[in-house]
Amino acid sequence: MRAFRLVLCALVFYHMVRGIWLLSIVPPWQGPDEPIHFLLAVAPASDSMTEAERVHVERTVILSMAEFDFWGLTGQVEPNPLPHLLRTSRGSPPATLYHRLLGTWLRVTRAWGDRAPDETLVARAAYALRIGRLFSVLLGAGALVFLFLLSSRLFGHSWLAVLPPLLLLAHPQACFIGSCMNSDNLLVFLSALGLYFLSTLLRRPTSMGALLLIVGLSVGAPLAKRAGLVVTATLLPAALWYRFSRRRILLSVMLLGVMVASLASLWFLGLGKSMMADLAEVLGVGGWVGERVSGWWGIFLTHFWTTFWGNYGWVQCPFDPLWYKLLALFLAATLVLIPFGYKREPRVGAVFLAVMASQIVLALMQVVAALGFRGELGQGRHVFVALPSLVILCTLGLRGMMRQDMPWWSWPLLGLVFVGLNEAATCFVLVPCFLR
Repeated sequence: MRAFRLVLCALVFYHMVRGIWLLSIVPPWQGPDEPIHFLLAVAPASDSMTEAERVHVERTVILSMAEFDFWGLTGQVEPNPLPHLLRTSRGSPPATLYHRLLGTWLRVTRAWGDRAPDETLVARAAYALRIGRLFSVLLGAGALVFLFLLSSRLFGHSWLAVLPPLLLLAHPQACFIGSCMNSDNLLVFLSALGLYFLSTLLRRPTSMGALLLIVGLSVGAPLAKRAGLVVTATLLPAALWYRFSRRRILLSVMLLGVMVASLASLWFLGLGKSMMADLAEVLGVGGWVGERVSGWWGIFLTHFWTTFWGNYGWVQCPFDPLWYKLLALFLAATLVLIPFGYKREPRVGAVFLAVMASQIVLALMQVVAALGFRGELGQGRHVFVALPSLVILCTLGLRGMMRQDMPWWSWPLLGLVFVGLNEAATCFVLVPCFLR
């Protein structure tokens, strides 16, 4: 439908304008873990750069952080003298697929490298960071497009299909992370892309192209970030089942096998402290990492939940506690009503519903695994790999909550209300936090 194409263009335009505005007003290095992501993109340990050159780049980043009052904005006292390096005795962590893609983007756009602007290194680092943030905004636009196409398939030519992308645009923390240099943005894109191609197999089980793309995504997602195993553990078994068999017992066995293998991998990769915890210790903002298992339910409720919905910067700009309680009630109500929404929208399919639910469960399990094996509870953004699945399930819950004969315009209007609340959070929490 022509109207749907116009809506998609409008959503992408809004996302791009908002993303570019956010990447401009948020001071450099205030996105979580941006310094280490930047270093891994421009100076990975495995490239031809010498150790002296790598140290020089690292010192440049530290000076840039001091210039833009990193420690003051995160509520810390600026160390004197400044840290010599951002790394610890553990050395440089390996660069992931995300960092390789980001480094290529910075070179192609001439933001960093031999053809970068002839400015001081400190100014160039801040400029390259913002260009790297633009890469995240573009990934978000791609995720939005494929989520819109996916919801159009699942809900047909109904205006209900507009609600999932609007819910994604209305998620406060996702919008903030989406304008920062962060590997979670690549996982959101890969998850939305994988679900879209899985829906292609749902419609055409003989499509070998869609199967090969899902296999490629299943290999690439863990290379982008450890949480990408969630994509592998859910999409690959379902794709093989759609393509080669319709027997439920085969699907169950494959799902169980891949989930066990993924959890074993999470356990193996979870041993020892993470590189981000090392970075937080060096910078003096380690209050949100390294928590021990004792009292972990309290940590989950106060830290994980808040950082899932909205706690900007390095977790120094939270909402009023009342909003987190209201969001908990909203999410609980929508998830409980999913079966009623599914009765009204059976085109979604039981297996596809199970895949999306499995993504959410596995994403939560890998966060709990980090608590058990590393003694720390990750931030809420670490489950963003399941965010496309979550917004579709919330849409089903809202469908079950509303009357059967809702007018067509009620769904876009409902989504716009959520987007408006997100804009209010930006204006009254994010902007005052950074533009003091």
